[in-house]
Amino acid sequence: MAHVICVVGVVFLAGFTQAVTSDSVESRLACTTTPGCTVNATKLSFLVVGDTGGLPGPLYTSYAQRKVATAMKKVVESEDSKFVINLGDNFYFNGVDNLQDQRFWKSFESPYSDLIMPWFVIAGNHDHLGNVTAQILHTNRSNLWTFPSMYYSVRYSFNGANVQFVMIDTIQLCGNCIDVDGNSPLDWLLHNKLVPDHPDDPAAADKQWAWIEGELANSTADYLFVAGHYPIYSTCEHGPNSCLQDRLDPLLRRYGVTAYLAGHDHDLQLLQHTNETDGTSLLYVVSGAGSRSDRSTKNSNAVPEGSLFFKYPKGWNPFSQVGLSNGGFVEVTLGPQNGTFTYYNGILQDKYSHTFVKRTKIELEQ
Repeated sequence: MAHVICVVGVVFLAGFTQAVTSDSVESRLACTTTPGCTVNATKLSFLVVGDTGGLPGPLYTSYAQRKVATAMKKVVESEDSKFVINLGDNFYFNGVDNLQDQRFWKSFESPYSDLIMPWFVIAGNHDHLGNVTAQILHTNRSNLWTFPSMYYSVRYSFNGANVQFVMIDTIQLCGNCIDVDGNSPLDWLLHNKLVPDHPDDPAAADKQWAWIEGELANSTADYLFVAGHYPIYSTCEHGPNSCLQDRLDPLLRRYGVTAYLAGHDHDLQLLQHTNETDGTSLLYVVSGAGSRSDRSTKNSNAVPEGSLFFKYPKGWNPFSQVGLSNGGFVEVTLGPQNGTFTYYNGILQDKYSHTFVKRTKIELEQ
């Protein structure tokens, strides 16, 4: 894949002693090239989590983030999960400044030090307020973090089946909603929120759109997931994204995508919408409760009627958006014929599960 930036080798930076061997980097980056990685198992388990960015210094991590990390470890041990799909907003509230930023260690490497496996990462809107290039280069010195390029694909094979993840940058496609701007609490309270409905750089967006369609059109995967930060549909605070509804959703349906994975809204959701015109149906997973949660139902009427299957959390908690909650994540198990989404909160309660089937021959021939 020409688009992947293979940052291989050991990076030594002043002030940092954490570095990895080239073999470790190569083994993770191999999964982002063709044919990808092979797992010798009857099933494939992985985790989906978003909005893991913790809190600004001096706290760096949140209560919910630590609870979720502990719960994820227990699921990994019980299900033999192989990797994590990380859906962006990796560092609150303004990303990282550069490679020397201590947020890499205090907000990611430390809280997830017991989850040594590939974390396939994309950038969220908060990450784009900082230095995304530095996040990409962090791949070279981490045993977990795997972020080879702004957008890329991940491939795994197991037990006669295979799965592909098309990891996209929805901020480049649709613009930055800018939930916060500036470095002080006053700035955060007084900023003007923007609606991400058009790209800041149309040429760059068009290049990514062409790449996305190429990846989808050429995929022969039994399971095909697209992962982006902004949700297409959501009932929570941010709600649906018209830019993705207009251009991405038709592509996902045209090429028989299994499900769209997103974060951004700080809750767990599962939605399914069937298009009355062409009969296509698509699953939408929201997993944005990695370090905080949001009970908002602001956009309940902005999604297709009957499309919401599950939403967590509910009730009232005035402190959940600062990380004083249980948080949550999704575990996905794939078999040769079907898969299951299982939604967990940070105290390892199994809140919901949903079974889906692999792509059909007709979908693969689209």
